[in-house]
Amino acid sequence: MWRLVELVVGHDVARDALSSAMGTLATYLGNGRSYAACELFGGSRSVHDVDAYLGRDRTRMLVADVLELGASVESGYMGDVTSAMAHLAGTLAGLGVELDRSRVCRHAVRLLAQYPRRYRSRASAIMSWATCIERQMYVRGRVTEPFPEDPRALEERLEAERVERRDGAQDGRIRERAKSLAGKSYSDDAFRIRPVASASEMVEESESQHNCLATYVEAVAEGVTDIWLMRRTSDPDRSLVTVEVRDGEVRQAFRACNQVPSDSELRWLAAWCERVGYRPHRGRMRALCA
Repeated sequence: MWRLVELVVGHDVARDALSSAMGTLATYLGNGRSYAACELFGGSRSVHDVDAYLGRDRTRMLVADVLELGASVESGYMGDVTSAMAHLAGTLAGLGVELDRSRVCRHAVRLLAQYPRRYRSRASAIMSWATCIERQMYVRGRVTEPFPEDPRALEERLEAERVERRDGAQDGRIRERAKSLAGKSYSDDAFRIRPVASASEMVEESESQHNCLATYVEAVAEGVTDIWLMRRTSDPDRSLVTVEVRDGEVRQAFRACNQVPSDSELRWLAAWCERVGYRPHRGRMRALCA
């Protein structure tokens, strides 16, 4: 392991960095100097990939900083740091994203210091950063936040943007489907029922009913299944029963948290099915996404 580290960072840097850090590294996992060094540097392929991307001087700086960080903390797994950095380098190169490489080193050390506030291991902070770069290219078409202070939070925002964009693209088809089903809508003094009108309405219904309806957006847009919203006539804006109809049969009908509707609600649904030509489900209905 010493020969591997020395080859990449040079004898003097390796000697100084390891000698200053190894005293603590040898004790915080209790497995001796060789194991502590193996934790950090992993396989030779990753070390050489990082060296190829950052250059020899920046790699030396990164190794020294990471070893110093590892020696200064009371706990925290330091394994796979170089493999995570190699993955980041490969992501940047593969997507053609050019960043200031000295700043890449500094930001990597800053992210490693965030553990355990947000990440299960120090290396996962770097992996999350690489994921953010990749998802920005996919969702936004370019990298607008190359050095996120909190990659995990940026991942969550990018996922929300992706879902919003997907749902926006599906909205038109869901509206057209709702128009084609409008003739089967029905209301009386007690209840009313109508097809879901948009992807955003499906998300709202999912949140209100505490079920997984939001995952049905694509299926509804493609006409694989239909979602109907049953409400009290006296309170039409409040969710009551979410109904799925597929191939002319009611497959699911549940209140919030997948609770079975009341007897009066089930009788009303059965009468509606008879009116519009749908078949009520025979037997026990499975819950949404159960």
